[in-house]
Amino acid sequence: MAEQNLYYYSELNKVPESAAPSLCSSYHGKIDWDVARRFLYVLYVKGRMKRTNLAMNTGINYDSCTRYISWMKEIGWIEEEKASNQISLTNIGAFTCSRIFSNNFPDG
Repeated sequence: MAEQNLYYYSELNKVPESAAPSLCSSYHGKIDWDVARRFLYVLYVKGRMKRTNLAMNTGINYDSCTRYISWMKEIGWIEEEKASNQISLTNIGAFTCSRIFSNNFPDG
């Protein structure tokens, strides 16, 4: 699965939106790739954080944030530490982020 993640998910711009529902079984909704990029960027720049802070920093409501967290955990981009409830990027997530932004991180 990790190799598949690197191939299919390493560059969000190459994933057609029509394929979004098939990327995982637990996410029931349309994936907004701009939100996915914001998630990766916020976690890459600011580091680990709890769900509420992640929702605030990405500009989406808590329920949507929870759905994106479930989806991103399933595809291997993020992980959640049980003891502290903090979300962080996995190695695959950090690699994906670096590939997406290619040293052109947005200001902010």
